[in-house]
Amino acid sequence: MLIRTIVNSVLLTCLLCAGTLSLFAQNKTIQIKAGESWYGGAVNEAHLAPFKTGYSLNLLADTRGNQAVPLLVSTKGRFVWSEEPFKFSFIGKQLIITDALGALTIDSAGKTLKDAVENAGKRFFPAKQKLPDTLLFSSPQYNTWIELVYNQNQKDIIKYAKDILANGFPAGVLMIDDNWGDYYGRFDFRKDRFTDAAAMVDTLHQLGFNHEEFTYHFQGRPFRLTDVAGNVITDIVA
Repeated sequence: MLIRTIVNSVLLTCLLCAGTLSLFAQNKTIQIKAGESWYGGAVNEAHLAPFKTGYSLNLLADTRGNQAVPLLVSTKGRFVWSEEPFKFSFIGKQLIITDALGALTIDSAGKTLKDAVENAGKRFFPAKQKLPDTLLFSSPQYNTWIELVYNQNQKDIIKYAKDILANGFPAGVLMIDDNWGDYYGRFDFRKDRFTDAAAMVDTLHQLGFNHEEFTYHFQGRPFRLTDVAGNVITDIVA
């Protein structure tokens, strides 16, 4: 019975997704101006920019390592933006947008690449006008990834902080990197590596360090399988 419920949920989800794609998917062809170059999409593709004919990327299925944004900007001050993924291709003198899952904004108000970036930012992701902690500018930043990679643990983090001072470097901001939690989406120190996380933080403060943790925008295991209403199927994954 449980398996049948799961199968039905998956099938219904697929049907709903198919309907959504047909309802919202948009296509748009943009003529590339003389001397115009385009940038954006995936960060890990930056070495291929400005994009040449033949380049294509579908941001829905491939973000090239999770560093991507549905934003394209040009040296002529234009930008393409959407709140949802889309596929873009450069063919000859055309920039072709297909399979856009949300509304497309194509803005031509600017004249330069700087204009394009600033105009897109002001409209869709404006700066909050808040200054980060000044320690991030006035003191060194150290990262435990250099020493421990995925083996983040209380004992070695404290040792790393003490070694920094012992080698004549000043205290600063210490970033505790990936894998300090049980899994992505859970923001508690894992008990098998951090027997007393509060005591560790106190020790870092006593040594003169402030600290920050590497976090993720992914949710974890209890959220991987849901029904069409968004409810977690708890007896399977939670």
